Amino acid sequence: MVKARKDVLLDPIILHHLVFRRVLEAISRPGTIMELPVAKTGEDCLLLILESLYDNNNTFAVISVEESYRKMWSENIKIRTRSLETSVEEADFVVFPDGKGKGMLSQVRRGNYLYPELGATVFFLIEGLSDNRGIPLKISGPGIKGESIIALNGIGKEDLEILQELNKEFPLGVESIFIDKGGRFLTLTRAVRVEIGA
Repeated sequence: MVKARKDVLLDPIILHHLVFRRVLEAISRPGTIMELPVAKTGEDCLLLILESLYDNNNTFAVISVEESYRKMWSENIKIRTRSLETSVEEADFVVFPDGKGKGMLSQVRRGNYLYPELGATVFFLIEGLSDNRGIPLKISGPGIKGESIIALNGIGKEDLEILQELNKEFPLGVESIFIDKGGRFLTLTRAVRVEIGA
């Protein structure tokens, strides 16, 4: 785990480096709940992760049930990352700030057999992450010792089924990052096998 002094976290370069390291740790240990040193809310956590992952070539899309909420998130992401917004089908990063796929999740990029890394990364801001509340998932695969049970509270079962479908032909698929309202997050990589309702 990355430890950080509070005074060092005032430097944005050091902060983004620490966040990036934390995200890499989460990717290497799918299903493990992580925290960021300075994120007090899910919104903070999501924006910090996006800032740490973006470069000048990345694009994003925001999907929300409420158009005003979508626009607010879109503007925040543009300001914080200086990146370009595009369609769901073309976006490198797709953000679902109300935890709902709204029928658009199935349209995200899965990469191709020559370039599987072109698959999108999807972000869901949800109510909570736990091992006993929400929809239970049994996960297994690289970075997970045997099998693990997690639960996601605030995402629909249909969206989890779409993620399962998107990732059924490894190495094609998407990376998923779930962030709760308290600023904790976990990842599920395309290589992880997910059993819903376990």
